[in-house]
Amino acid sequence: MGTGQTFGDLLRAARLHARLTQEELAQRATLSPRSISDLERGINRTARKETARLLADALSLRDPQRERFIAVARGVAPEAETEAFRRWAAEGTGTLEAHVEVWTPSGVRVVPLVKSRVTIGRDAGNDVALIDDRAASRVHAVLERVGQAWCLQDAGSRNGTYVCGERLLQMRALRHGDDLAIGSSTLVFREADPTEATQTEAASPVPELTGPDPDARP
Repeated sequence: MGTGQTFGDLLRAARLHARLTQEELAQRATLSPRSISDLERGINRTARKETARLLADALSLRDPQRERFIAVARGVAPEAETEAFRRWAAEGTGTLEAHVEVWTPSGVRVVPLVKSRVTIGRDAGNDVALIDDRAASRVHAVLERVGQAWCLQDAGSRNGTYVCGERLLQMRALRHGDDLAIGSSTLVFREADPTEATQTEAASPVPELTGPDPDARP
């Protein structure tokens, strides 16, 4: 596609634009929720022609967005058309803001990063609350805005925090699409605008957190 985004990114933006869950989109398109999930996660990078049409109908798209969507789904859209569709979808959902996706068996929950410091954990008072995840600590990890980057740090959790399969040993700057393993939960970090994002290393010292997690074990 040439812009650093996959069809899955654009499908997700279009679904959020339509205010649909994965299950609702699957039902409208007469597809399985697994097929929607596989497309959004990039497991299937393009869609068959008939699948693309079913999705466009389910999303209630009209030209020129319908034509653009089908071309993007088939992997044949020019870069300018892909970018035009991306911006249309993002403007309708606020997805130009950085956010994390919380993946659960029932679907995907999107949490915009509207504060400069965001806590993640099992306690309901967290900004990203994983209340049903018994493997997560009460305050498990912290997301912070450092310069131009969003950075993640473990908060002394029992089971550790992982980014793209690597255990987090210190604060780490995140990149668009990084998957985060917290407890038994999977989260995905999405940049504010991945087409303009650049890899930024946190030059500032690691901010002091609010003390270790009470659940932490030596």
